[in-house]
Amino acid sequence: MEWDRKSFVESTGLKDEELKSINAIDGSISPDDLDGYEAAIIGGSKLGVYDDIPNKNALKDFIKKAAKSGLPVLGICFGAQLIAETLGGKVVKDIERQEFGTFEIQKTEQGIEDFLMEGLPKKFLAQCSHNDRVVLMPNGSISLAKSARCPIQTFKIPGTKIYCVQFHPERSKETFQEFLKYEIEQPVDDKKALDVPPWKQILKNLKTTHTDIILKNFVKWATTK
Repeated sequence: MEWDRKSFVESTGLKDEELKSINAIDGSISPDDLDGYEAAIIGGSKLGVYDDIPNKNALKDFIKKAAKSGLPVLGICFGAQLIAETLGGKVVKDIERQEFGTFEIQKTEQGIEDFLMEGLPKKFLAQCSHNDRVVLMPNGSISLAKSARCPIQTFKIPGTKIYCVQFHPERSKETFQEFLKYEIEQPVDDKKALDVPPWKQILKNLKTTHTDIILKNFVKWATTK
């Protein structure tokens, strides 16, 4: 979606031509796609890591190569979950603890010291949109942030240059509004109606966030030689 790419361009501070978008699910992807790039961001998806996803194995191979090569990678929402599963963690579907809308996130003690969220207070607001969550991080991972419903909101994997974020740091109130308006316009199958979040109420209650600093911190770190 154009608004999705727009949110990454705005939040990273990159020029449009500096950010290449690849549809890793509908399009082809291989570990060689890492070549020539300074960093990678694996974003969200409506699919879960447990779904029959086209190119999932290729995407996992991409993640494994990134971990070994030392490429800076930021996994967001589905991206964070797939990284966790690929590298030995565990992800579950948890409707009772789902987060849709603006939620409070709290840094852990390690998160306070880490550069990724530098510039944000110990407690800050973030836009969330997920049913699934990481319940077991890859071995040795360090938790950097949590929320009341989701104890693992942000973590890093030592020995790699990989960071994972469950919430959506790329989404401002305005770009999240665009996403929600799009969802509201989509037809709903009667069988799935009970599983659809109350988008209109979520839209009404959105709050302003400043999590774009996470993307800017990541890009600065990834591109500093």
